[in-house]
Amino acid sequence: MREAFENELSFREREILGQFFSVHGYEKRTLSEIGEQFNMKENTTLKAKDKAFNKLTEICMNDKLGLWRNAYRVVMEYTKKETL
Repeated sequence: MREAFENELSFREREILGQFFSVHGYEKRTLSEIGEQFNMKENTTLKAKDKAFNKLTEICMNDKLGLWRNAYRVVMEYTKKETL
């Protein structure tokens, strides 16, 4: 996930997500504070955060993380059927 964060997101997307969630060395900041940094209103910052988060989620689910998650789900479903 860190690789996708660093390589697939724009500078602004990394700054917004990193600061909002306080990850990868970023200091925790509010949407209002992040918005001031990029000269955006709080609502616009929220939308940008949600868009960047969805983008990162999509990238991860289409990568190895998504494959492992789907494989785990199939194994668990099969295991559940076998115990019934």
